[in-house]
Amino acid sequence: MDTPDPSRHIRRMSESYLRVTLVGVDDQDEEFVSDLCFQFGASGITEKLSYVQDTDTFAVTTLPTSTHDLEVYFESKPSEDFYFKLQGQYPGVTIETHEEPHKDWLAEWKKGFRSFRLADEIWVVPSWLETPAEAKSIIKMDPGLAFGTGTHATTQLMSQLLSEYPQWHNQPSILDVGTGTGILSILSVMLGASQVMATEIDELARQTGRENVVLNGVDSKINVIDEQVDEIDQKFDIVVANIIDGILVQISSHLKRALNPGGHLFLTGILLEREKQFLDRFGIDPDFSVLKRLAKDEWVGFELVKKG
Repeated sequence: MDTPDPSRHIRRMSESYLRVTLVGVDDQDEEFVSDLCFQFGASGITEKLSYVQDTDTFAVTTLPTSTHDLEVYFESKPSEDFYFKLQGQYPGVTIETHEEPHKDWLAEWKKGFRSFRLADEIWVVPSWLETPAEAKSIIKMDPGLAFGTGTHATTQLMSQLLSEYPQWHNQPSILDVGTGTGILSILSVMLGASQVMATEIDELARQTGRENVVLNGVDSKINVIDEQVDEIDQKFDIVVANIIDGILVQISSHLKRALNPGGHLFLTGILLEREKQFLDRFGIDPDFSVLKRLAKDEWVGFELVKKG
């Protein structure tokens, strides 16, 4: 008879994790239930909350409820004592267990990523792929955990707006607000920008942006900084902001202030169904006029010009 392998169970769980859903946790018991889960080896807990959003500024109000659903994650199966204690102390809680396979999500995502034409003759090529023969100019891109690989409609809208800007020969200065991977900053330099200041307040995204800037050899022209747009006193010929429309509304005065007279403001991240509401709330001042509007899928983008 074969001798049982005690490591077999451990190997199986190392390739998967356990997700335990606790339905109907009483509000007053939530902290105690969470403590119990961590005592038995939970590696993380998430809570499902109901909320409403009354305005387009992305401020949400959490709805009060007497019970909550928790998702509890375990790297290995907890002992039977966990379930006995949970059911004994909190009989009203329903327990559901799901064994989930571990995945390298970035590796899975990479499988479906291809090189593509972003604007004019400029291609985006993932850093792990060979450059296509037909690509005359390329942006090497490693997205990491940042937004902005070039495939999203808002990034493509902004890329088109920038590529159609007719004054690149003047080597304008650029402010790229919320740069993410740095793709729009890199594109701006390739089109003719003299210098780019790129803001990014998310630490992981900022690191990814800096790495992509170095990867493309444009670190002498692009400075990725950890600052909010309202902290910047410098003026620019072009301001670029590919951000959700509610945030654009919140920072509208700072975006406008950052422009030189005669400067151009490029905005994307605006849902088509909210276009009129956005324009009303963003405010097209007498000093500004809408020069161009582009739409793609469910998104819209604008080029505004400031009076000289």
